[in-house]
Amino acid sequence: MEVYGDQLCQCPQRPSDLKTAEQERKNYLQTKRIFLSRGLYIAVTLQLFAYFYPHMDTSMFFYEPLKYFGSADFLYFYLMPRELGLVHVLLPLVAVLPSATFAAEDAHMGFLNYQLYRSGEKKYMRLQIQSALLGSVFASLAGSMLYVAFIALASPMSGDHVLESWRQIIKQSAYAPLLYANGWPIVLDSVFRFALAAAVWSMVGVGLTALTQNAGLGLVLTLAIAYQSNAVLQMNPALIYWSQRSLVAINIAYIDSLWANTIRQLIYFLIGITTALIGLKILMTRR
Repeated sequence: MEVYGDQLCQCPQRPSDLKTAEQERKNYLQTKRIFLSRGLYIAVTLQLFAYFYPHMDTSMFFYEPLKYFGSADFLYFYLMPRELGLVHVLLPLVAVLPSATFAAEDAHMGFLNYQLYRSGEKKYMRLQIQSALLGSVFASLAGSMLYVAFIALASPMSGDHVLESWRQIIKQSAYAPLLYANGWPIVLDSVFRFALAAAVWSMVGVGLTALTQNAGLGLVLTLAIAYQSNAVLQMNPALIYWSQRSLVAINIAYIDSLWANTIRQLIYFLIGITTALIGLKILMTRR
């Protein structure tokens, strides 16, 4: 709308404005699709369960949970399930469930050609990758931060309940520079590493579900690759630090370098992006 003198003139929008508005609408609808998906909330629940799982071997957890979580400090109650829980085990499932299967679902339901007609191949592929990243990272962060918020309220940060034996181990590890502010930097670093790992497996999930055009089969293949590759890498001393467990859940005393772990995760992320692009490109050629 433009102004001429005292009159308003309703003028047609420029093509670029229309394209921007259409793209924003698509982004909104895709984001809405993610947050209306049952898979997202199942993934958050699984992530939360994975943190609580190692505590379930004691009756106090069920009958006196506040007393149980008040028996040791905040940092201990995060590091214990980080290393002994199911977070790294369930992470590929948490990563794929929210939105990594959307492209396969579009193909299965016959919506793919319509989506491609409206947006084109490149924009559609980019939207699928963005959606998978958003869903997986949100599910991982939400589940982790819900658990962290709980123990931050229920467990003491300092005082007599601090387990000094754990602190001494940390002081001799790669995490020593982050041992301040009651361990919050260590906790947040670990939470974001889990989220980055989830992003990687969501990309693998996008590629495999698109390649097979079957959400269930793609999910099974993603889990199989995740668990088998972790087992193989764990058995090889030269490659053990490339396994998922070593990257996100190994005992803190055995971490060789936080920077090295970050570089390894970023390399895996590039591999994941490549897998997603290849799977989506093959899906485009089969339509």
